[in-house]
Amino acid sequence: MGAWGVGYFENDSALDWIDEIIHSEDAFQLLVDIAQGIEEYDQVEVDDACGAIVFGLIVASIVSRGKIEVKHPILEEWIKANEGFELGEDLKVVAIDVLKFSISNKSELKDLWFENKELYQKWVDSVNKLVVAISAN
Repeated sequence: MGAWGVGYFENDSALDWIDEIIHSEDAFQLLVDIAQGIEEYDQVEVDDACGAIVFGLIVASIVSRGKIEVKHPILEEWIKANEGFELGEDLKVVAIDVLKFSISNKSELKDLWFENKELYQKWVDSVNKLVVAISAN
């Protein structure tokens, strides 16, 4: 991975997901696909965990009505263009589930972050912030 940081978009996989999302005919189906892959294999690979976090950020931003900021101009524009989209409870549950799984012991991304004792908890906290925001709305 070339880019690597605690921020939601400070890794190459997350940046790749932005392109997938904005060019998809049904972006939220991608989130469901990640969840189905996790359920089928009972694990999550780095790229899918990064995708789950990007989707979690999008869902958290939508349900919090912008209180959780995306802070990425392309995604901000995409969210604004899709403002009328209402997220169902099922999609919120899926987002929460994949976020929690992404920081679980069955996550390759969690294993990588765990090696960085200095930033690991900050990363976990950033993901949990999204879970709390989605859960509260």
